[in-house]
Amino acid sequence: MHWALRNPGRVRGVVMLNTLLYPDFHPSVFEFVTTLATPATRDELTAPEGLAGMMRAGVADGSVLADTVLAAVAAPFADAADRLTLARAGIGLEPSGFEEIAAGLPSLQAPVRAVYGTQDRIRADVGDTMARLQRDVPHTEVTALADCGHFLQEERPGEVGRLLTTFAASLAVACVRRAELWAGFLSTAGTDPAQTVYDPGRRPAGSPGAVRRRWVRSGRRRCRAPGRCRRGR
Repeated sequence: MHWALRNPGRVRGVVMLNTLLYPDFHPSVFEFVTTLATPATRDELTAPEGLAGMMRAGVADGSVLADTVLAAVAAPFADAADRLTLARAGIGLEPSGFEEIAAGLPSLQAPVRAVYGTQDRIRADVGDTMARLQRDVPHTEVTALADCGHFLQEERPGEVGRLLTTFAASLAVACVRRAELWAGFLSTAGTDPAQTVYDPGRRPAGSPGAVRRRWVRSGRRRCRAPGRCRRGR
């Protein structure tokens, strides 16, 4: 989210799945970080048995987690160094980073799709997070999956896949429409670049920035493509 908020012009859409967004951490988050920061409990949690237990706690229906799935989750963390790297991803949660996200969310203009499970025992306050997100970013589309836990992709892969595919398709349609608007603007702007006045307010969001542009400002004609045009031409 930091990158998306810092680079809004490069973001076409945002998907959030059971995501931490705000610095008001639930007590379970502090407990999780403390567990990972303590060597003895960290080693226990990041071992194959600990990861399997975490996965089981993160689904409403434990039968969806076949032994092959649990083995695949543990496989990348075979030695102590790998498990320490995994733990540091959780230990690194800093409230200051989430304060930046919380402050920036109301300015987010890109389409947002959020999905969460109503039976999430790992993020017990995820429903409150999603409700706050909708207040901060009113155009957010939220789906609450009933009888689903934290690990959405493992528990309801087909449904999550359909929701995200539909969202991605809507972004593609929006991009095509922007391109059509931009093409229409160029076709009506005239063929003589010296006579073209570029009005930034007419530019469709996300239109190509590599196109040579001229506009009139304060009585002077300027070019935003240095080297391709000269002042006064």
